[in-house]
Parts: sequence; structure tokens; C-alpha cells
Amino acid sequence: MKYTLDLLDKMEGHEFEYAVADLLRHNGFREVQVTQASNDYGIDILAKRKNTKYAIQCKRYSGNVGNKAVQEAGLGMDFYHCDAAAVITNSAYTRQAVKLAETTGVRLWDRNYLAELIDNYDEGDEAEYSSRDHAASVPERNLNKTENKDDKIQLEKGICLQNDKIYIGRESYSFIGADKFRVFLLWSIWIILICSSLIYSLIPIMGIIGITGGVYLIFYYKRIKRALDNYLKIRIKNKKSR
Repeated sequence: MKYTLDLLDKMEGHEFEYAVADLLRHNGFREVQVTQASNDYGIDILAKRKNTKYAIQCKRYSGNVGNKAVQEAGLGMDFYHCDAAAVITNSAYTRQAVKLAETTGVRLWDRNYLAELIDNYDEGDEAEYSSRDHAASVPERNLNKTENKDDKIQLEKGICLQNDKIYIGRESYSFIGADKFRVFLLWSIWIILICSSLIYSLIPIMGIIGITGGVYLIFYYKRIKRALDNYLKIRIKNKKSR
């Protein structure tokens, strides 16, 4: 099949994944397979090149790809026991995504990289296309996903999921639906406002509740993201110092 960038731009998400898999297959990658649409843990394609096994996330975007894709690719790499993680898109990446990729070792393949794959489609070339990789080094995999009877999923050493909690190092973070203390606190605020004789309308009450809950959730999930980013940075730093 003859691919063009315009054709890739018009494809649906899963169709784009199969097209990328075909392009990789005709550009020196082996054992290329598209993962299941559900429960793919952020990884769309698994492939090998020489002695490196890649976990690849595909993003057919009209705008720039952010750092969420980089985070998912990094975690998915460990889940699938791969040696390297990559994100490939028909677009470009935000500065934050590029910075995070440089820290975590995730490779970013952009529209120019796709163009190279298209140009070399019939050659079956074994070149590494290193000029299009934003991350200079491929991280070594030494952390595997494990699962036990308590439904505890270890994404990597020091980071695991159990029920509705994520454990990062020694710290644990709960989603608000499972955190009884925080739910109780928000309900207490709601009841106090309802019982207050100074407020006669439900509109300001609901407004205050909405603002309170919204601000809380924003800061709480930023705290989780900051903890995860810091942990990954420390892990990469420790690897480099070995």
C-alpha cells in the first residue's frame, strides 16, 4: 500500500495504528504486532529492531502531543517487559513532552520520522533513524510488572496500583471516590452549608461546593503527578550514576 502523510492524517485511531505497524514492518522492525484495543496499558504496537524490543504508543493528532503520552509509554514499556518506549505521531510534541522524554528516555518520533518511514517503505532498511529520536539513549529495562492475589499491580519498582490507590515509593495517593476521610470532609462542608441560616438559596451553596471540590481535585491530582514525575527523575538519575 502506498502511504502519504495526508492519508495518515485522515485515518481513524485504530486504522492509524495498523498503518504505522505496516510502515515499521517494512523498515527493518520485526515481530510487529498491534495490541488489543482495550486493556493495552497505553501501548498500541510492540516491535523489535535488532536486539531492542519497543513499546510504542500511536497518536494521530491535529495538535501537539503532550507529556501524558510520554508517561503512559514509559509505564507501558515496563508492563510489556520491553527495552525501550516510543511515541509516534503524525504531528509534533509540546516542549513539556520533549523535556520529559529527555529525562525518562522515551523516544519521540514525529511527522518527519513518519515521512522517512514512508520514503523507505520498500527498502526494508535496518537503519536506526537516530536523527529523529529526541531521546539520545535507550533505557535498560530492569523492572517488571507483577500481580498478586490482592489485585496489586506493580508497574515498576516502587510504583504500583492497588484498588483505587497508587503507591509511589513509600507514599500512597487515593482517588477521591475511595478516600473515605476526604469524602467525609466534603460531605461535612456540604451539610454545614445546607444548615446555615445565612444562606437561603441552593445556587450559591452548589457553587461553593463545586468550587471547593474542583480546587481540591486540581491540587490533589497535581500532587500525584508531581510525585510520579519526581520519582521517575530520581530513578533515571540513579541509573546514570551506576
